[in-house]
Amino acid sequence: MNDNEAAVSESAKRGFALFNGRANCVQCHFGANFNNSDFRNIGLFDGKTLTDSGRAAVTKQAGDLGKFKIGPLRNVALTAPYMHNGMFKTLHEVVDYYDDPDKVVPDAINRDPLLAKPLGLTAQEKQDLVSFLQSLTDNRFSRMTAKP
Repeated sequence: MNDNEAAVSESAKRGFALFNGRANCVQCHFGANFNNSDFRNIGLFDGKTLTDSGRAAVTKQAGDLGKFKIGPLRNVALTAPYMHNGMFKTLHEVVDYYDDPDKVVPDAINRDPLLAKPLGLTAQEKQDLVSFLQSLTDNRFSRMTAKP
């Protein structure tokens, strides 16, 4: 981000390009913290096995079923498990989910149209996205949270 080409790996650079391009993650995660204040439905509510109704519990609006606040991605490699319910243990699982949400939650209610089609990422592209997400970790913070 500060014109230091050597700061991240080639994989992270390719992941950044995917993040901003074909994967379109930047639609929801942008700015310095790769964040925004919106609530979105990423398809983790089906009303059967996944029953946390999200924002609808507060607003009582059917259109808010399954919507959750978009979280920041800074230091995301240090904040597992992922999603509001901790259903994904690794960033690889998160990327796999976004690649094809129907494989995990086929009957999602109100899923955001941005996630209507599978991305069709290759294994290398998935790894590149994970490398990019890992590069968002502040090394000073990771040293403070490292286990002895």
